[in-house]
This record gives sequence, C-alpha cells and structure tokens, in this order.
Amino acid sequence: MLLTRHGETTANAARRFAGHSEVELTALGRRQARALGRRLRHERIDAAYASDLRRASETARIALGAREIAVQIEPRLREMSFGEWEGLTFDEIRAGWPDHHHHLRAIGEHFHAPGGEPFIETRRRIIEVYDEIVARHNEQTVLIVAHGGTLQVILQHLLGLPDSAIFRLSTSNCGLTVAEHFGERAIVTRVNDTAHLEPRRRNRASSA
Repeated sequence: MLLTRHGETTANAARRFAGHSEVELTALGRRQARALGRRLRHERIDAAYASDLRRASETARIALGAREIAVQIEPRLREMSFGEWEGLTFDEIRAGWPDHHHHLRAIGEHFHAPGGEPFIETRRRIIEVYDEIVARHNEQTVLIVAHGGTLQVILQHLLGLPDSAIFRLSTSNCGLTVAEHFGERAIVTRVNDTAHLEPRRRNRASSA
C-alpha cells in the first residue's frame, strides 16, 4: 500500500482546520502532487483510491499523470468532520471554546468537536474501508490519497498504537508511507518520506 496525504491547500497554508470542508490546492500543493508522481514513476500501481474531497482526488490524478488508472472515489477515506471548528485556527478554537479545545490534544475515542464527528466513528469507517481495500487487492500495489488524520488512523491501526499516539505521527502533504501486507500481518516499511518534496516546506502541520 502506498499511502499519502493530499498536497498543500489554502487551509493548510493558513493553518486552519478543514475537515469535511472543500478547500483548494495551492500552487505548492500541485507541485507537491507532481513531485509525488515523479517519486512513484518507477512503482507499479495496480489501483488508486482517494477521498471524495477534491483536494485528495485532484492530488491523486496529478500524481498518476498519464497512467491509465481510474481513481476510485471513497467517501470513507475522508478526514474527521470538525463541525463548528472547520475554517478556524487552533488559536481561534482555544479562544472560542476555552473549556473544550484541550480535548483535541488529548484525543480519545469519545472526542468530537462541537457539531462534528465522534473520533470513534471516524476510526471505525477508516479502518473498515482500509481493510476492505487490502482484501480486494491481494498482492497488488495500491495508491491511497487521503488526509492527515486518515493516515494517522491507518498507521495507528497497523502499528497497534493507542489513541494518544496519533498526533505523534507526522503526515506531511504528499509525504509517502508504505505498508506491505502478508495475510493478516502488516509491515510498515516507510513513514512520511518527504525526500521528493521542496525542502523548506515539507511539514505543513494543520488538519485535513
């Protein structure tokens, strides 16, 4: 499995939470997608999946370039919905919800933003679809383009980590993570490889 986050978006550049909101790729984000395509040019890819949010599906199509591979759109690969927090910065969330924002840093299965999706449901749908894709493509190489939180959940699942470890897993825009599956056994061989990206802006840290 070749796992990657979409390219930089306008929300990432402004360090705002996007969640289920539609936001556009920046010029840098499109360059990152093309760089990912160059990084993968010698890789065999049998199938490709992307979240139904445009930033993910557009990144997938740019990275695949001229390959005759249809991007299969899968809504369950979406980022968590952050409800009323979407479009806000962390500082704005802290100011507006002083008694609630700290739960985001100490995320657990019962966490949810006001009006947003419970983390336990986010994790359930992501793991469900990931396991389905793995089973459907036995001994094939699949590209999955999704979101920072989506990839963190998948890595948590594969590595058997607690919820509290999620924000210790870096998922840069168009960083590459690789997982190999041998029956029910998974080996993560690469995590957030950004060597193919522009060096000064590899780790744009914001949600979705």
